[in-house]
Amino acid sequence: MIGLRPLHALEGRLGARLGGALVAHRASLARADVLDGLAREASAWFAREAPRREPDGRVARFLEALRDPTADPRLAAPRRMSPAHLRALFVRDVGLPIRTFRLWRRLLTALAALSTLERIDATGAAHAAGFADLAHFSRTCRRMLGYSPTALRSRLLRA
Repeated sequence: MIGLRPLHALEGRLGARLGGALVAHRASLARADVLDGLAREASAWFAREAPRREPDGRVARFLEALRDPTADPRLAAPRRMSPAHLRALFVRDVGLPIRTFRLWRRLLTALAALSTLERIDATGAAHAAGFADLAHFSRTCRRMLGYSPTALRSRLLRA
């Protein structure tokens, strides 16, 4: 069953909004179009609710470095800035903690790899996305989406 529990990592109104969408679409969550719709909903929310001012340049450069899901955030962090200050600026400008952002990014990267018609297995997708192993990917997928990667893959490939 999918409830609000998988979204504990998300903060505030976005978590509540996505939680409602997950509850409403729980039966069809494994369909690619529903996952795509949830991603569009999150993007639209960020576009509407994000602060209208420009983000800090250091956070913008850090975000760009984090596009690679295997990037080490300690190496991508701006020089001469404390980790606590970077975390505070990141939450202010992005709306999510760095760890949560990276986890969602890795999860979406792995699911995208699984949904391709190439025969990449779940372990390969997990490693390509930066997860330590298949168990870490599986736990994260179940916690955040309510389904195992194998169940999602079979349904994504059927859609």
